[in-house]
Amino acid sequence: MKYLRLSADYSHLGLTAVGAGPVDVRSLDAPRGLVDDLEKWNADYQPIIQMSRNERASEGAQERIRSLDIRGMDLADRLASESAESCKVEYYSEGLLRPVSRDYFER
Repeated sequence: MKYLRLSADYSHLGLTAVGAGPVDVRSLDAPRGLVDDLEKWNADYQPIIQMSRNERASEGAQERIRSLDIRGMDLADRLASESAESCKVEYYSEGLLRPVSRDYFER
């Protein structure tokens, strides 16, 4: 089983194998629709990545980060369940600069 971390990145999707480095999502034999959704999510997240901490703290940015993070967690779940290779996927929020789970948004 692979242990992966999903995060947005400046250019390419940030997918890494814990302790081993970057992973190309195509190497996991993920369905093309999922790969497309991951790439679209990454592109949508890129403006947030470029923001300063102060900019990220604004109400509008926080709402956008929350929306993107929930979408990212859904994609991480899909990646774990739809990939041909068995894997667990942790989600890292580039907007919050730390790993998060759904519990964070349910408080």
